[in-house]
Amino acid sequence: MIPVSVRVDLPLITANARAACELCGRFGIDVWGVTKAVAAQPGIARAMLDGGVTALAETRLSAVNRLEESGVPGPYWLLRSPAYCEVAETIALADGSLVADRGVLDLLQAEARRTERRHRVLVMVDMETGREGFLPAEVGDVCRHVLAQSHLELEGLGIYFEAQGDADQQAATLVRLRDLADRLGRELGRPIPMISGGSTSIVRTQLLDGRQPAGVTNVRLGTAILLGIASSVGPRTIPGFHQDTFVLSCELNEVKVRGRRLGLLAMGHTDADPDYLYPLQPGVKVVKAFSDHTLVDLEEADPSLQAGSTLRFHLGYYALTKLMHSPWVRHEFVR
Repeated sequence: MIPVSVRVDLPLITANARAACELCGRFGIDVWGVTKAVAAQPGIARAMLDGGVTALAETRLSAVNRLEESGVPGPYWLLRSPAYCEVAETIALADGSLVADRGVLDLLQAEARRTERRHRVLVMVDMETGREGFLPAEVGDVCRHVLAQSHLELEGLGIYFEAQGDADQQAATLVRLRDLADRLGRELGRPIPMISGGSTSIVRTQLLDGRQPAGVTNVRLGTAILLGIASSVGPRTIPGFHQDTFVLSCELNEVKVRGRRLGLLAMGHTDADPDYLYPLQPGVKVVKAFSDHTLVDLEEADPSLQAGSTLRFHLGYYALTKLMHSPWVRHEFVR
């Protein structure tokens, strides 16, 4: 028996996906479900699709392969620019990819032509948002280059925001991205099909407050659907979303008094990020973690908690990611 387990409630994940699609639909925005935090677990991917997401997005091609081999319907998007060494596999497995490098476009075209496939491209734009993308001045030439290729399709423009972005800055940047897309559409003589306006961070800063700029047509959501939160810091819950989707249970393997009442859990940094564990039992506090143990303060908790008792936790994003990728954690699915 494994002393660490995560209970996964698939109907609640479906409900969150449906709520996300309804929220975004008010602004004319469709939703891709991001499965990278849960190792592309097929049941979770299906739960997202059941809730209405229009595509599944992953950062690892092995995860895309897992979805495909499990019979989970696509389309599948590679959620980052492919490495050069991954081009053949990208064309074989993914329907499209986010691209931030000119050279990889030529490699994708060559492989798609060789294998007689078509591949969709979302051109990422770097507007000082903290991660990948072409500079705005480069985007026109890049889009023309994509349109000139026989086996590539221009899906649109995309942007990334850091998780703790400023709402006003994000709104202004999205307006700039929309205006860039409008200008390019006029220059190219055809509209830019999609503007992918970011991930869960804009749920908190734009959608919930009803300030989403017009023109954004897509978002890529993982955390909001999986955990019902807009930020792991706090955490900041989303009204109308479920937070009981994933519940961690871990056995206390020692309880002792060292000036205060302390307990040791049979898991550590190897299994989860202790900063993103939120105790469900009153009075329990996470103190710190070691490689394979986590120290908890039980001084104000129920005195009946002893060695062999089980503590339960809600999760933040980074704890979820480790727990769902760990071979030493039992995953129990509620269907």
